[in-house]
Amino acid sequence: MLKITYADQDAALASSIQQDVSASSLTLDHPYLLVLLSKRTFEDASIKSAVQAALAEKQRVVPVLVEAGTPIPAELQSTKMIDLTRGYHAARVIGALKRMEIGEDRITRSWRLLIVGLTVVGIAFIASVWGITQGMIRFPAEEYATENARTDATQYALVAPTLALIVPHSTADAIQFQATLDALPRALKPAKDLAIATATAQARVPATTQP
Repeated sequence: MLKITYADQDAALASSIQQDVSASSLTLDHPYLLVLLSKRTFEDASIKSAVQAALAEKQRVVPVLVEAGTPIPAELQSTKMIDLTRGYHAARVIGALKRMEIGEDRITRSWRLLIVGLTVVGIAFIASVWGITQGMIRFPAEEYATENARTDATQYALVAPTLALIVPHSTADAIQFQATLDALPRALKPAKDLAIATATAQARVPATTQP
């Protein structure tokens, strides 16, 4: 719940604040009294009475300075103030109320927890990097090699039927091998490269004769 007490000259500002806070998503679980402070504020005895009553009821009384040079009453000097002497901005008022509603202590604790968490993550990262550089942490190379072999085998099984049609199996096929490669469509370029590698490997294997 939000109430505003003010001098007559600040009525338009009070109306704007009330409308903007009501239109925002801010939910106030505590009663607040905003005191718009200008040089004529405490000429009105009803404003003094409203402030004293709110303080007696343990409401959150928030001074809002709207005119520079306005003296702050002693009973409000220990309260966090909203400064609007440079112009009214709804976000400034709503943000200040939100911080008061959440509580500065809670915000501080949240920031401390965040800093601690980031520090722990940073230390763990540095320790991991140091462990890798010192050889204390090693990647499972054998598992990676096994997985790569499985991947290669799967890929070869997929292209084997096409590859069998391209790789030369006789002297005549070898003579026509380049022409066969040139005739392959662009979509079969991976098979073409693999066929060249396979044919090259086969050419390096010495021929054997049957007894």
